[in-house]
Amino acid sequence: MRVALFSDTYLPDINGVVTSVETLRQGLVEMGHEVFVVTNHSSLLSLKYENNILSLPGIELKFLFDYNLSGPMNFTAYEIIKGMNLDVIHVHTEFGVGIFARIVARMLDIPLVYTYHTTYEDYTHYVNFFNSKTFDKVAKKAVATLSKMLSNPASILITPSQKTKSMLTRYGIQRPMHVIPTGIDLQRFDDSDLLAHQRKVIRHNYNISEEANVFIFVGRIAEEKNIQLILNAFEKLVSADHELYLLIVGSGPDLEGTKQWISERGLTNQIICTDRIENSQIAGYYHSADAFVSASLTETQGLTYIEAMACGLPIFASDMSVLVDLLYEDETGYLFEDEETLINKVTYFTHLHSAKKDQIKLATRTTVKPYDARIFATSISEVYQEAIDAFRT
Repeated sequence: MRVALFSDTYLPDINGVVTSVETLRQGLVEMGHEVFVVTNHSSLLSLKYENNILSLPGIELKFLFDYNLSGPMNFTAYEIIKGMNLDVIHVHTEFGVGIFARIVARMLDIPLVYTYHTTYEDYTHYVNFFNSKTFDKVAKKAVATLSKMLSNPASILITPSQKTKSMLTRYGIQRPMHVIPTGIDLQRFDDSDLLAHQRKVIRHNYNISEEANVFIFVGRIAEEKNIQLILNAFEKLVSADHELYLLIVGSGPDLEGTKQWISERGLTNQIICTDRIENSQIAGYYHSADAFVSASLTETQGLTYIEAMACGLPIFASDMSVLVDLLYEDETGYLFEDEETLINKVTYFTHLHSAKKDQIKLATRTTVKPYDARIFATSISEVYQEAIDAFRT
C-alpha cells in the first residue's frame, strides 16, 4: 500500500500528534508499506522533499499550538504528491496541511482517512480574550460545526479514545468511526545500560541525588494542561521534603510565566523546567524520574501516560476518562481531584517501601503491553483497506 500521512506538525516537534504520526510511519514501513509524510516547516518560501518527507512553506504559530501554518493549496507540492501514486491519504490535523490533504484527496479521487487528535473545544480560551461565557459557548458550537465540516470528506474517522468518539457523536458526525489508541515503541522505553546512564547524567546535571524522589511532567506548557495545580501542590511538598523534585519537560506559551512563578518563590532547585528536549532523549528523562504527574483534562488519549508507564512509572492524573484501562488505584497510579488530594497521594507514594514500588513498576509495564506500536500499525492498515474497499464500491 502507498500511503501519505498529512500533518501540520512533525519532527522535531514534540507533541502527541507527532508521536502518533511517527510511530505509525515506522510501523507501516516495517510492514512493507511505502509511506510518505506531508508536513510543513518554518520557511516562507522553500519547499523541501527528501526521504519521502515533503515539507511545505509555513509560518510558525508559537502562540497557538506550536504548529506552522501553511496555505491550503500548493500546486508544486500537488504535482509531487500526484507522482507518489497513492492508494490512501491519512490526515492528522485541521489547519493548512490538513485542508490541503482534503483538497488533494478529492483532486486525486482517492480515499481519505482522518484521525481526530485534538479536542478543540478545550482550547477556546486562546481566542476568548475577554473571558466571556457567551463567547465561549458560541466558540464551542463553532468547533462542533467545523469538526463536522472537516469530517465530511473522510471515508472513515479514527479516534484515539472512546471519549473522543463520544464527543464527535455528540457533534452529530455520522461518518464511520474506529477507536484505535495510538501505540508506542515499547522497546524504546525498556531498561537498558544507555537509559541507566542517562538517568545518572540527568540527575547529576540537576543536582539530584539517587535517593531523591523525582516526579516528571512531559508535555506542552500551556493553560489547558492545568500545570498550575501541580505547581501549587509541589510548592508545599518540596518545602516539606528537600529530597523531592518536580521536572517539567517541554515548552509552550506558558513556559516563561511558569519559570517566573518558580523563580519568585525560590524553588528553582527543586522545581525544574528543562525546556524543549529532543524526542530521542525523552526516554532518558522518564527514566530519571520515579513517577509521572499531569493534571490535564483535555487529553484525547494521553500518550505521555503510556510512555511513562512503559518506563515503569506510576501515573498521577486527574482525567480518568482517558485512563479507564490504564490507571488502577495504588496498582499503576493515583487519581487526584484537587491540590490537597495530590499532596496526600504524593506523600503516600514517597513513603512506600521499595517492594511495593517494584510491584507498581511491574504492573505499569504489564498494563501498557496492548499499546505496542506493531498492533497500532496493523489496526490502522486494516482501516486503510476498509476505506479503499468502500471507496471503490
